Amino acid sequence: TDGLFDNLHTEDIVKTVTTQLRDGAKPAKAARILADRAFSNSMDKKITTPWSKAMSTEMFSRWKRVFGKRIRGGKRDDITVIV
Repeated sequence: TDGLFDNLHTEDIVKTVTTQLRDGAKPAKAARILADRAFSNSMDKKITTPWSKAMSTEMFSRWKRVFGKRIRGGKRDDITVIV
């Protein structure tokens, strides 16, 4: 779901799945690892995530002015992963 893609970069998702499956792990294990990482990132207020990068673009400059700060950290959201 978007909770995964808001909190993990695509390259990290691909690398994790590729590594896990190549090493013989079942898809469910790869899904659990991704979900755990996405959740951890969603709670981290200092990490740069795809969501925080998008919110820092010019498109969201008005939103930044309203809150008066740079957007950082993950986005708390539901996270569902199927591999």
